[in-house]
Amino acid sequence: MPCCLINIWKSIFPSKLPSISIIKILQLIVVCCIFGIDVHTKNYSQPDDSSGLLNEVVDKIPNLNIKINTESMSTEYLSTGTVVAYLIIIFVSLVSGLFASPISLIPNTAFCVIGAFLFVISGSFIIHEFLHISFESIKEVDFEKSLQSVRSYSIARGSLCIVEAALLLLDPICSFIPFL
Repeated sequence: MPCCLINIWKSIFPSKLPSISIIKILQLIVVCCIFGIDVHTKNYSQPDDSSGLLNEVVDKIPNLNIKINTESMSTEYLSTGTVVAYLIIIFVSLVSGLFASPISLIPNTAFCVIGAFLFVISGSFIIHEFLHISFESIKEVDFEKSLQSVRSYSIARGSLCIVEAALLLLDPICSFIPFL
């Protein structure tokens, strides 16, 4: 029985180890972290309610007469769309590398460069919008802590987008090193 499993393994991965890289694994981990923070800070459980976690907390504050719109719709669509799209692309790239048929160099480089551009834009928009939220009009400490928590999560999400962009740019550079 173990011999049969070894033959199956050898037929799937012929003569060499799977051609996956540590960078692809790190890319997938970082994108999953960004997606997790995105899901945690937004209210996806009630699709008819467009408010996020921050706006839910702000609604409960009686002294605050304005509603904080944390993310504009364009930033929200760009950041969530980029994360979901590249979660799929990186997962497919990783799985194709596991089965010893990786994506060729030119399409992989194109995906990485476009992804790095999108992640830098998404991360910079998120960081820009959440750095300019002030909490001076909030008197209750519990609400300020909740708002600060959401702000911290969102700034971390924007920072992870920038880190993901660096990893995406590092991937084709490491792919071209053997050709130099």
